[in-house]
Amino acid sequence: MSREPADVLFVSSSYTSLNHVAAAALNKAAGAKANVSAATVGECFDMHPAIATLMSESGLKLDDMQPVPLKSVLDKPFDYVITLDDKALHNTPEIHGNPRRIHWPLSTRAKTGMAPGVEAVFTRTLDEIEERVTELCRQIDELPRARELHLAPGTSTCFARPDSFDPAKHFPMLAEAGFKCIELNCCLGSWDFMHDVYRHTEELIRVSKETGVIIWSVHAPSHVFEPPGRDAGQYRTHIDLMKYFADLTVALGAHSLVFHTYPICRPENVESVAQLQNSLLELEEYMITLPCILAWENGLGYKHTTKQHLEWIRTLNPSAYGLCFDNGHANLDGNAEEYLSLCSMRLISLHMADNHGEYDEHARPGEAGYDWKGYVSKIEAAGYVGPLMLECSHWDGEMTRLVVIEGEDPGNTLTYPYKRPIELPEILEKSIAGIEYVKKVG
Repeated sequence: MSREPADVLFVSSSYTSLNHVAAAALNKAAGAKANVSAATVGECFDMHPAIATLMSESGLKLDDMQPVPLKSVLDKPFDYVITLDDKALHNTPEIHGNPRRIHWPLSTRAKTGMAPGVEAVFTRTLDEIEERVTELCRQIDELPRARELHLAPGTSTCFARPDSFDPAKHFPMLAEAGFKCIELNCCLGSWDFMHDVYRHTEELIRVSKETGVIIWSVHAPSHVFEPPGRDAGQYRTHIDLMKYFADLTVALGAHSLVFHTYPICRPENVESVAQLQNSLLELEEYMITLPCILAWENGLGYKHTTKQHLEWIRTLNPSAYGLCFDNGHANLDGNAEEYLSLCSMRLISLHMADNHGEYDEHARPGEAGYDWKGYVSKIEAAGYVGPLMLECSHWDGEMTRLVVIEGEDPGNTLTYPYKRPIELPEILEKSIAGIEYVKKVG
């Protein structure tokens, strides 16, 4: 199936005009597959003469790529936003369209004038840009885009519980039911999906392509950021585990990696909160160069306020972090309306489920007590672009399987009462009906 051209924005500071070099290189390489824009942080200056000479020698044309201030394109949606230097990285705000944001830390340090060696520096930088553009063209061809999946039906693979997600078995069911994408749920580690076995991830990618059901997001294990009291070694392990799941997200071509944390604003947890902050900043540095983003889910009973959570997210770079809004959690905490009214432009992912306000039932929309009226209008008003992602499973109070969380002490186990009251095809059919209900009343 043919795709619309991807809208790509390159952003750099004014002293090198690298945004225009990258834009010209992508125009040459991608042709009609991309609509390319270039924007500048700060004032726009004439292009460095060394760059103009090298572009001409390399067959790159400026054409209509005139410098524009970044603020002049902030009302436009994009599929990719590429920052090319530190000033651009730290001064490019939230962008419409839920784009994939990638930082290219280019090697040039040349500024203005014709200092000795400046042409050699720019030559190396141009070579690096052309190498990165080749990979960007692959991403444009292969990776899903938020705008293509806007309001499309999606589901977490937790629907398969008490079984693990089986790509060969479950993807065809999803396609038959009408689902367009999934969130690969690894919340319970390899019990949800055997992510740590290569042949299983290889099969996941293959069957996803065969059925056309896209892997949109990944849910990291729930124990990655544990409650306060962990020692430094355990935090190191958990950070490395998050990096592993970020790499898995990239390998799967997914857009976002959803994660939980412990309470962030209890005054007695000053040391642990500082530890969490340091962990988030380390992960930020790791994520900014990857074509995916971390989606910090609003927690259940975390004791911090909506404003406190969103303030934390806004202190982190939008190239690395956004919000995953779980309306079921918010329904139990009584802050759904507040999240949707305050999260503007940081909302990048959804978890949709219903409950009666007593416990996290993970019921399908319309089967419990959440008020779905106006839901779609509210998420769109908050700037959300992307699929309607269910996170529904099947609880009935009867213990059917014992779950041992990976990496925990043998005696520290969690138990979940999963039992399917009906067969999966009917469950998925009812799930699609739940999404249609939300769209109807929303």
